[in-house]
Amino acid sequence: MPVKGFDTPHLLPVLKHPGHTGLYIDNLIFKNREEVFAGSICFCRFLSPEEHKTALSRLQTGEREYYDTIKSEKRRKDYLLGRYSAKLAVAKLTGEQEPDIVTVEKGDSGQPVLRYRSFADIQVSITHTGDFGAAAVFPKTCPLGIDLEKVSPGRAKVLAKKMTDGEKKLLENTNIPRDRGLIMVWTAKEALSKLLKTGFTIPFDMFEISEMTSGNHGQAAVYFRNFPGYKSLFLDLGSYGFSIAFSGALEPGINSAALKEFFLREEK
Repeated sequence: MPVKGFDTPHLLPVLKHPGHTGLYIDNLIFKNREEVFAGSICFCRFLSPEEHKTALSRLQTGEREYYDTIKSEKRRKDYLLGRYSAKLAVAKLTGEQEPDIVTVEKGDSGQPVLRYRSFADIQVSITHTGDFGAAAVFPKTCPLGIDLEKVSPGRAKVLAKKMTDGEKKLLENTNIPRDRGLIMVWTAKEALSKLLKTGFTIPFDMFEISEMTSGNHGQAAVYFRNFPGYKSLFLDLGSYGFSIAFSGALEPGINSAALKEFFLREEK
């Protein structure tokens, strides 16, 4: 069964970043009966000024110039976390030893666009919330979208107002705790909007959820009424919830246990 995208079907080991413990970098695998698609994912937070400085040094000239125009300190950090995560995810997938050369530009719809050597067939999805940023890198033949959201009572009230009556009934019929379910519904829609590269520029009700099924270890699957060709996998990561949207014809391979362990360890 061929691996699509790169000449690294064996998948590279996790990259070593001495002194930077706030990093999680791993492989993503999506497959159907005929093909396997390889991707990668990186979650990052800065635990010291030195780590922030290291990430800043990785920015290309254009990225640094844009970074310097951002007035809000929170938005500056989010931007840097996303770009740094994307560069490390590219390095993970391709074996690139100089992630500095990876550039993440802004597309015509505001979506992140990768510029990396002669590779025109890899894409990226970026998310950030709380202290974390994350990026998934994947071949264009296997489009993905990701979203990470911090669980908080205040946020739950806002998200509840954005759910349809049908979605509320669906959630009531699962064993998913309400605060997690609200995060699940929101992040699933965000992830799909990134996969489609529309953001929420199309009517929000177009992202209505038609089905949700809960599984083991805080996982759940989400299906969309108006986009039956896609689905989303939700992972309960303790104080955070994470969704990744992808083709409904594929089965995902993500080390959810290791990822949750990382987030729980980071909370201590």
